[in-house]
Amino acid sequence: MEKQIVAFFETLKANKRLSTFDKASTKQAIVIRLLSLLGWDIFNVDEVKPDHSVKSSLIDFALRQNKIDAVFIGVEKVGGDLKPCQKDLLGSALNEGVKLAVLTNGVAWWFYLSFSEGAFEQKRFCALDLLKQPPSEAAARIVELLEKDNVAKGKALKIAESIQTKRQRKLIKKSMGKAWNRIIAEPHETLIKLFSETVQTLCGYRPDKEMVTEFLIELGRTRGVEEKSETKKAAFPHPNTYKGHVVTAFTFMADSFKVDAWDGFLLKLCEVLISKYDQDIERLLWHSVDNKYYFREDPDELRLPVNIEGTNIYVETHLSPEDTVKVAHSILSAFGYSGDDLEIKSKKK
Repeated sequence: MEKQIVAFFETLKANKRLSTFDKASTKQAIVIRLLSLLGWDIFNVDEVKPDHSVKSSLIDFALRQNKIDAVFIGVEKVGGDLKPCQKDLLGSALNEGVKLAVLTNGVAWWFYLSFSEGAFEQKRFCALDLLKQPPSEAAARIVELLEKDNVAKGKALKIAESIQTKRQRKLIKKSMGKAWNRIIAEPHETLIKLFSETVQTLCGYRPDKEMVTEFLIELGRTRGVEEKSETKKAAFPHPNTYKGHVVTAFTFMADSFKVDAWDGFLLKLCEVLISKYDQDIERLLWHSVDNKYYFREDPDELRLPVNIEGTNIYVETHLSPEDTVKVAHSILSAFGYSGDDLEIKSKKK
């Protein structure tokens, strides 16, 4: 199955008419074909229900088990913007008790857990791009999440929840220190009272409010120093580590991506920041590294510019491995990420 899907993705990449597909063509030539390869009986409406009506909404496809909705799929034309479709699809999934939802324009595939907390982007636990990612990588994930038996046995949902949990725990862990610092920087009356009572239990004397407040604020300053020290430990490796190396892959925020060149690594990282983490890449037009600008709207201002797909921004790719890594580290730091969030895999030439 997986080999057939890889071959299908490769034909999509080579299809010069792909960008001309309207919504109907996207459904027929991509979505239905893929569902068939994933083991679904596309001719059985009790398994794959097209134009599925739920209350006031129409779902493009509902994948069903024993006539019960298991997955909702919303479709747009190739290249279509998926963000405006999130509200209706996820709202319908939530109302109908469907935990797994998918939005696709045939090329981009966004996966959601409709019952998870947060905004739409936080409900989205996986994003695939069939034209940019290695076909084997995209096929493996698609099979995990949409293959008929995986959906029927609940395996797909468990995998989805595992991916989401890992992502949430990483973000929570990153925020806990900041939350504590904020609490003790302006201690609440409840915290002061609890702390005072605990001190009195230990020594028999109760500190006044001013003493407790002063102690907690000082503790916050100390914590800040410790966090800075910890940040240094989690700093990015020195760029010279990659001198004379060829990049093979990288992992960012627990998601792995295969690449075969340093320029491809930098471009892919930018695309991930945009598509999966909704970062405003236009901020980088004013971001410099060692007083040099590597992101421009005018390609003539760069030596070897490559367009970041979906934007009017170009990135410089005429860089050594060391400079490429330095630029990558710098843009991630600018968006608030640390050394723990990025791992680059490389090998000697």
